[in-house]
Amino acid sequence: MIVYLTFNDHASGVFASQVTDVVQFLRNKNKNIRLVAFISLRNYVRERKAIRKLSANAIVLPMFPGVKNWKMNTILLRLVFLFLRPRVLMCRGIFAAHLGLKTKSPERKIVFDARGAYYAEFSEYNLVNDAVFTETIKALEKEAILKSDKCLVVSNALLNYWKEVYLLEVSSKSKVIPCTLSTKHVLTGHKVSKEEHNFSSTDIVLVYSGSVAGWQSFSFLFRFLSGLLASDERIKILFLAKNISFQGTALEPFSHRIVIKWLNPHEVKSHLEMADYGLLIREDSVTNKVSSPTKFAEYLAAGCNVLISDNIGDFPGFVRKYGCGKVVNAPLKELTPVDREQRLRNRELALEHFSKEAYLGAYQYLVD
Repeated sequence: MIVYLTFNDHASGVFASQVTDVVQFLRNKNKNIRLVAFISLRNYVRERKAIRKLSANAIVLPMFPGVKNWKMNTILLRLVFLFLRPRVLMCRGIFAAHLGLKTKSPERKIVFDARGAYYAEFSEYNLVNDAVFTETIKALEKEAILKSDKCLVVSNALLNYWKEVYLLEVSSKSKVIPCTLSTKHVLTGHKVSKEEHNFSSTDIVLVYSGSVAGWQSFSFLFRFLSGLLASDERIKILFLAKNISFQGTALEPFSHRIVIKWLNPHEVKSHLEMADYGLLIREDSVTNKVSSPTKFAEYLAAGCNVLISDNIGDFPGFVRKYGCGKVVNAPLKELTPVDREQRLRNRELALEHFSKEAYLGAYQYLVD
């Protein structure tokens, strides 16, 4: 049996795409796999129901309170494994990896599913507001890389980071699998027109879809967008996000040209399809340099070109190679609407390079 272990990840669109969709994909390839998820006691009942809705036979366990006390969950995990007896343990993130390593045996292989540079993320974005604990993350990250049997990494940039910071060359046991499309995201639903948002058919619509986490670099993004809005009256912005405000920011003078909506996950793709450009504009940080935002593939799958900073994982190189947007390393002088032919090419690129099927061989290597 294969177990996919997660720790402190709540049910969300990202969880569906990167966790439960992977579980279902491997199950469809005749792999005996089951999700085991540790979640916070605070929202245990609600989160358990949401995760079980995404993966019906998932085992959802209550975490010992406090992320800093992650080691205390080892006993419960060992009890679960007495029944499951997994042969392969895929561990999402450093805490899941270390819980897995504490149950390692000659018969059980540990796969570290590395979603980013954890020490850098904790340091740059002050995730726990505890300098001592943050420093322990560096040792945990190195140990997870070193002691795992195999590694899934989301970008070549992350592999290079490991080599530079930890002096570890682990390409021989690693496979690069970028954040791929959710199977459900590929499906086309209701068509949304520009006019439904009070945009005109000749407007150039830029869309942002995602969270308001620190690495999303909103101050940086707002300044970039204010320059574009000032340069061209046709440019309009659609923010698919919640808890966002432009008051007192560079975008406040242009608020009449901005629409904010918060959607259910199944509604997102139809709104992306209405836009011309997807936005991936972020500040220069290690967290961003090694990342693989799911939205890149989702923008392409919707037919959008991508406006991307020159510091986001492997994707700026992809944009340059395939001509599916613009790498922003200087103020843009002009944007033009994206035509139907380009939209079709973008969708084909997304299916060719960011479907889970495209990485079947890599997944098979990791779990066999």
